[in-house]
Amino acid sequence: MPAKPNLELKSDALTKSIFRWEDMNVRLLHSISQEPSTISMNASKHLSLLVGINRSYSHIYLAKAYNLSGCIIACGSSTPPG
Repeated sequence: MPAKPNLELKSDALTKSIFRWEDMNVRLLHSISQEPSTISMNASKHLSLLVGINRSYSHIYLAKAYNLSGCIIACGSSTPPG
């Protein structure tokens, strides 16, 4: 197979993969933005949601929740915020 068509096929596959990844992340963010746990500023409610995200989505290795001051209030990696 000539190099140019092979590169084009790989480029198309990569582009489709990026669009799927982006779509999945946008859907996830939209979904969690509607959760009452997300709306509250209660760190314990955020923690269970963030840990669930880390377990459910293999491409997300770290999920954090920030308060309005920009401080981390919960971290889904099971490590303390900091």
